[in-house]
Amino acid sequence: MQRFENALESLEQALHSPPRFQRSWSHIVRLRAAQVADALTAESPVAVDSWLAARVGHLDRERNRLLTRLTVLATMLNECAEVESVRESFSRLVLDVRHHHQRLNDLAYDALALDVGGSE
Repeated sequence: MQRFENALESLEQALHSPPRFQRSWSHIVRLRAAQVADALTAESPVAVDSWLAARVGHLDRERNRLLTRLTVLATMLNECAEVESVRESFSRLVLDVRHHHQRLNDLAYDALALDVGGSE
């Protein structure tokens, strides 16, 4: 979890820094995006119970879509002269990755609540 948060925060910092030299800024953002992609790839939902299987499947598909978006945006960063539009797209992606991470944490909490007994 800490690796994931560190990767996401470092990407956000790179996005908010002013692009003094577009090539170096783009390179830093691509490196930080690769760290986020690695953290997303390393994640694994903890749910084993069948009632959580649909949510696990949804999170897997969502993670794959986020990884695809990361790849596309990193490619756009190489080819696009308009940095601001790519920065906005990356910022939206960071928000979506944070939401995905929260849903993953919610799934882990629900799985644990079931094992311990929860509120029911």
